[in-house]
Amino acid sequence: ALDPAEAHDALRRRAHILADLIRDLEAEIDRVELVRTWLQDGDVLLRLGQPHVARRSYTWAVEALEAWEDPEHPAVLGLLPLARSALGHALAAGDQWLAARQRLDAAVAAISPQLSPAGLANMSEIHLFRAIACVNTGDPDAAVEHLARDATPLLDAALREPKGSDPAATLIEAVVNMHVLRAEVLVDHLDRVDEAVAAYDEAVALAELARDAEH
Repeated sequence: ALDPAEAHDALRRRAHILADLIRDLEAEIDRVELVRTWLQDGDVLLRLGQPHVARRSYTWAVEALEAWEDPEHPAVLGLLPLARSALGHALAAGDQWLAARQRLDAAVAAISPQLSPAGLANMSEIHLFRAIACVNTGDPDAAVEHLARDATPLLDAALREPKGSDPAATLIEAVVNMHVLRAEVLVDHLDRVDEAVAAYDEAVALAELARDAEH
């Protein structure tokens, strides 16, 4: 396996090749692969401790997806929330929490209800990190409100899936994590203990539901 520095060099070369292909052939598949390459390069740069450079790669990916002719294109629906979230992570790594929160708000707004249950589960981390950004910008009330509201469509999607299926289990796990984080914010930042206990109880009940469905 390549070390991060080698991976960065390889991804940059790949991005240049794809950009040349797009100029010559304008193939949609190459446009998608270029966006994925920028996102992968941003991830590598974060591992290298270079969030300021990672922001550039993530920004290129976000701008390419936002400029896509069809906003309902599967690449846009599947990648734009993740790209905006990745940019938020890079900003947070540079302690730019307000800007990070703005990108994460935009990432949540881009999550489409058209996504499959697996796709929705894949977006669950965005909700968690948006809540952390709210706390780090001095707004724990917003974190609690967002987590409570955002968990509902994920749970609804889980309950529509066959009992014990992988998508249902993944979605329920995501909702459990959201309830736990909400409880932690309620206790640690708002001293609303009764509400925190209720959130923990919801998490436990859902975890037990998921275990029962496995048997």
